[in-house]
Amino acid sequence: MSLTEAHANTSNVTREVFRFLMVGGTSYVLNLGLYSLGLLIGLHYLIAATVAFCLGFAFNFLTNRAWTFGAGTGAIGGQFLRFCVVAAVILGLDLFLLRIAVGELGIPSVLAQAIVILLLAPLSFAGNRLWAFGAAREPAAMP
Repeated sequence: MSLTEAHANTSNVTREVFRFLMVGGTSYVLNLGLYSLGLLIGLHYLIAATVAFCLGFAFNFLTNRAWTFGAGTGAIGGQFLRFCVVAAVILGLDLFLLRIAVGELGIPSVLAQAIVILLLAPLSFAGNRLWAFGAAREPAAMP
């Protein structure tokens, strides 16, 4: 890989990280707002977390596909299935860590959810970039 190609790849990753953070930041606020609303209306914290996660799911798929990773030309069916797998893993980890944080450590549930979402963001980015939407990328040129 030439220096120019390496710079272009670094710029691409930087752009994707920035866009992922923008989408993620919006989703983060949406998730915590919906989670808090769920708690306010009396939902169990794990149910509130699941509902909030599911409501943000479509927003995340569409914006990450089209804007963050520029994978709009890829096969949407395969991308959606891979995105679902990544999302299911993240949701499972979210609920597991949330249960430990709230149930075992006694951290207030909104604070615990805020922390857990931030902890899982890098794993979500990697799963979506490398696998869910990675197949839509141009293959690297062979030297």
